[in-house]
Amino acid sequence: LRRLSRRGRGVERPDLPEPERFAGALGGADMIDWKFALVTGLGLTVGATALAQDGSAVEEAEDAVPETYPWDLELSLGLNGSRGSTDSDNVRAGFTASQETNRNIFNLSLTYKYANEDSSDTENRFTALARNDWKLGDNSPWSVFVEGTYEYNKFQNFENRLGGAGGLGYKIIDDENATLQARVGAGYTYSFGNVDDGYANGLVGLDFETKVTDNQSLVTSVTYYPNFDDTDEYRLVSSAAYQIELN
Repeated sequence: LRRLSRRGRGVERPDLPEPERFAGALGGADMIDWKFALVTGLGLTVGATALAQDGSAVEEAEDAVPETYPWDLELSLGLNGSRGSTDSDNVRAGFTASQETNRNIFNLSLTYKYANEDSSDTENRFTALARNDWKLGDNSPWSVFVEGTYEYNKFQNFENRLGGAGGLGYKIIDDENATLQARVGAGYTYSFGNVDDGYANGLVGLDFETKVTDNQSLVTSVTYYPNFDDTDEYRLVSSAAYQIELN
């Protein structure tokens, strides 16, 4: 992760009559620029689409047989340690939950990592991601998504970081053996704790999963978050896992 910074800019304005002051606030204020308008417009679009999806469900026949959609839950825990000239301990815990219905897909992922060496902490990090995708039609590869993220990291300057984003998704591959989904959107990230900083950002991501055997699969994900305020600054979040079902 690269440290992101934002430089404030002061703007002095002469006294203006009330109508001109209002127009100046709309046209020149740093807070209302194309990045703010982009994120706001995207949020309104996502919200309107979600409401439209909910409204269409209400119009379905009331006597339709309700369907049940099971949850897919996973819990992981890893421990290792060593004793000798240097004592070290590592803990990794994770939890994921997902549910797919005829209208949407919900995913939740929680991860905690802790490590110490000779009784001194070397890693203490917690991450959370919640995402909901609304399908745009029964057989359409397109979807609208909204996601929220939180990260705590004791050894980063930001310490706490919140993020929210929304946009469009497209399934490039979708069959019984593999899925590949692309995402494009925009959002906002706010860091607090040791450093208080907020900025608008983009989102470009790929999620890939494929079956290796009947009980083994490979899951990878990569997401790129460019900073709209400073194009040289960005975050890149990636993960990869090889999963084996025991039963």
